[in-house]
Amino acid sequence: VQSAYFADVVCVVLPVGDTYRNNESFFLSFDTVAFFNASRYCQTYCNSELAQIQSEAQYQRVVSQIENNGAYISSDIWIGSNLTSKYLADGEPVPSSSSSGDVHYYVVKTDGAPYQWASRMSSDRHHFLCHSCHGQINKYVGVTDVYDYDDANEVCLTIFNTSVASITNNDDMFSARMTCREIDDNNGCWIGLKNFEWNDGTPFLYGAAFNQYPWFASRPQLQNSNVYEATIVSPISQAAAIPADSMDTCTLIKPSNAGDLGEYLWDNEVCSASASVLCNAPSEVCDSRHWFVVDTFDGQDSHTSDWTFNTGAHGMCGVRTPIDAFHHEHTLVLGGKQFYNANEAVLTVDMTYRIHEIGVSGSAGLVLFLDETRCDSFYYIGYWPVYSVLFMGTFIDGEWSFIDWRKTPFTTYQMGDDLALKVTLSADQVWNVYLNQSLLLENITHDAFGRHLQNSAWSGHIGIRSVNTSMSVQTLFVSGDAHFLNVYQQKLYQTCRNISYSSLSPTVMPTQRPTIRAASVPTNAPIKQRIVNEIQVYESPAPTPQPTDIYEHGNTNESVISAQYWHLSWLIGAPIFLIICCGVVMCAVHYYCCSGGEEYEYEPRHYGECDAYGPNSVDYRL
Repeated sequence: VQSAYFADVVCVVLPVGDTYRNNESFFLSFDTVAFFNASRYCQTYCNSELAQIQSEAQYQRVVSQIENNGAYISSDIWIGSNLTSKYLADGEPVPSSSSSGDVHYYVVKTDGAPYQWASRMSSDRHHFLCHSCHGQINKYVGVTDVYDYDDANEVCLTIFNTSVASITNNDDMFSARMTCREIDDNNGCWIGLKNFEWNDGTPFLYGAAFNQYPWFASRPQLQNSNVYEATIVSPISQAAAIPADSMDTCTLIKPSNAGDLGEYLWDNEVCSASASVLCNAPSEVCDSRHWFVVDTFDGQDSHTSDWTFNTGAHGMCGVRTPIDAFHHEHTLVLGGKQFYNANEAVLTVDMTYRIHEIGVSGSAGLVLFLDETRCDSFYYIGYWPVYSVLFMGTFIDGEWSFIDWRKTPFTTYQMGDDLALKVTLSADQVWNVYLNQSLLLENITHDAFGRHLQNSAWSGHIGIRSVNTSMSVQTLFVSGDAHFLNVYQQKLYQTCRNISYSSLSPTVMPTQRPTIRAASVPTNAPIKQRIVNEIQVYESPAPTPQPTDIYEHGNTNESVISAQYWHLSWLIGAPIFLIICCGVVMCAVHYYCCSGGEEYEYEPRHYGECDAYGPNSVDYRL
């Protein structure tokens, strides 16, 4: 099986403190395609070019990508032609200069270190490396071998723990068409629509209107076509219209259809036909290694076991909160990854999830930590099912504030239904939020963490949050070039775990107990210390030949003693002085309130009380 897995698994493991925030963000595709297909994909979909490796730093990044993603690599990797010859394998032609005038196309050999350049025929099928793919989400995996529909679904489930592709909007359709076009040999690519129901349970809404995009104009065409109407848009009506004795119909993205305009659009076909396969790509929730749990703010302990990464229904991957999660808040953070979107590319986070049970004022959605040093400060964007509200707000130092909210088009939510939440962030401060393909929060300008001043192209840490809600997440995709990091060395993880991330070296051993206060005068040099029977013994440095001139008058000991007496005098005298002042003020206030400043008779009652009888018989009380 030859497969393609775009975007998310491209990784370089970097230690904390490493300057990973740079523009060396290659995009490695695990599709196997011909050279010109690879080049076209980089140009058309990624707005980039095949990578040109010209420095040692770039070469080491490629090596790291190969070594960290070996499970997905089944062939060599296409790269650009403008290369340094330093890494050429023995006997290979020098790039861009062949004595015979032949054009050579180069790959990185992946059959073992050292990873060197080699020349290949342009028609050979290999993985490829784009310089970048900023702003793009890739939800699909292409499998070039051909299968019937049932076997295609088994391939997706076995290799990726997913199903045949579900397509729910125009952006998804564009990505699916691009993937299918590069892997296809004119057989088309199966997608997960069988008898007008998506294989993974996604509601059939996109494409429900026949004979128009994303279908070819004359499609679908069925054996019992008289029962179908082009104006039918209800999935329930369409499913009911399929006669019980009719042949199953499956759907594929097809290169062309005679008489219809367009290419790589939907067509229906008998399920026993053969075609390449488009699978749903494994998303971020398919790998638990890069996530950590944030302790709750409601005083309840939170543990990694609170979130369960599992194969879920039909063997598909995902993550779920505990069954009783509707009693507390839970936050799961993708701490081992960040995503790079340069050149004003839009950061997009796309999550599909379900709410199964809610408690008091329950909600669930996405969080974005844009300041690595603050665990209690983040954006929270989610759905409030009790009120059918999509909301956006911030926690700053643990304090919640609404930014905006909108009522959803649907007035009630049926527990267990899919929710498709998409958040885009452009220019580091302009937000758009979609729910089930409806743009509800539009062009909200907000920058709680000063990102627009930093001009940051990094995503920050993405997370999932539930408050008094039991939820499950089916997919989570993030745009840009993924960089894998050591989650336990990230500042956010250490902040949330109250672990110091100081770069200072630790002391050899901790002190037994803290001093009450710092010494009055620091020594010029550290004091030597040794341990005798677990008692600290301090050894003064060798005496100086003559007294130091730190103090202008007297010797050092007398000055220290004098300073100590001065401190003691302040400690005793200051409280006495304050008591006297308070007494004087209280007496003055008491006299003024009780007499009104005049010589009226008054009768004391209790301490702090008096009755004054003035001309207007007004009762003054303190």
